[in-house]
Amino acid sequence: MPSRVPTPAEIAAELAALKELRALIPPRTLFGDDNLDAISAEIDVLEHRLTDRQIAAIYGGDETAEEYDGLTPAEESADYAYQWMHGAALDGAMSEGWVSTLSETARQQWAARHARPS
Repeated sequence: MPSRVPTPAEIAAELAALKELRALIPPRTLFGDDNLDAISAEIDVLEHRLTDRQIAAIYGGDETAEEYDGLTPAEESADYAYQWMHGAALDGAMSEGWVSTLSETARQQWAARHARPS
């Protein structure tokens, strides 16, 4: 069952969170993948409301099952952002995944700044 489609306000909030996180995340994963390219792709998709065809033209790749394993982190992230934007993904905000890449200190600071009132 698909998730619900996020509202324009939810998309704007996620976009703001991703832009803030871009300055905080480690530039590369432990495997050497480019985190900055990946998060920038997510930002690009949300900011410009890219279609699946635009994503394919900009980031390449084909999201078929056979091709998915060969996608770059930026291609995967662009596809994930598209899915999230259309309610087809997901277990929460994209930014939650990026928060997990932060150092413990940065994660605590993030949590303090973004705590939801009870």
